[in-house]
Amino acid sequence: MFTSIRNMDKHFRVVRGLICFKPPGVEKHSVEYELDYQPLPWDRIMSSYPKSGNFWTINIVLSIMGDIHVGQYIPKDRYSKLFLGFRLPNELVDDIPVDRDGENCRFHATHLSMTYLAYNPGAKYLLLMRNPKDLWITGKDLPNGDYFTAIKSSWEHREDSNCTLITYEEMSANPRDSIVKIASFLGIKYVRRLYGRCDDSGHGTGSNSDDILLDRIIRETRFKAMKSNHELKMHFRKGIVGDWRAVMTRDESDLIDKRVRDEWMGTGLETLWEREMKW
Repeated sequence: MFTSIRNMDKHFRVVRGLICFKPPGVEKHSVEYELDYQPLPWDRIMSSYPKSGNFWTINIVLSIMGDIHVGQYIPKDRYSKLFLGFRLPNELVDDIPVDRDGENCRFHATHLSMTYLAYNPGAKYLLLMRNPKDLWITGKDLPNGDYFTAIKSSWEHREDSNCTLITYEEMSANPRDSIVKIASFLGIKYVRRLYGRCDDSGHGTGSNSDDILLDRIIRETRFKAMKSNHELKMHFRKGIVGDWRAVMTRDESDLIDKRVRDEWMGTGLETLWEREMKW
């Protein structure tokens, strides 16, 4: 499940036994670079299965960091460069000046699970997860290894001091706490930014607006607001938690329930989305 193959040769490649997405112009050695990448202490890495709310979360991250106007469309080439395995050869070296307080960070994204991603206890990892039924109806034709194994590998790191686990469902239900949680993953500097005023361009730490950055991010990155943006809406389906019930058959639902029991029983994952996955 979650490994169906369609136009495999055109859109995907196998690297070291992994089925990987193949963006235009990105060669095998870029994926190998991702697999071999050794995180540095100032790295902030988001690990997620495809269609788990990646674009949404990255938009929030960049809004917090001040790299984009809040809720702004991220051009495709810039979005792709955030992913370790999507970079072109001349983009593989990406240094960042670290300030004296060591508060600057460098953000990366990856679809590698924690099983394959190099681990540095000094770096920080954001583990983004989504329930299997909603993810299935959104990305069932995107092979990226076994979903259940990937999620289990993230779950096993949930109590690591340098790992922050967050779910799509949590972000939908409680955006304020989720945004603060994401800022905490980036660092205390970015938590402070959340409570600063925005300037008129939508960036934080300005003084030309009564808007607090946190409030503006909540407002502008709500699913409804982003879906209404012509440039952004292509990245979103419906975004409704539990929408699988309108699409999936009972047999399909039962099959996923069985996989959950078989793969996750005894880990705590089998009850994480109990309400969201109930028929």
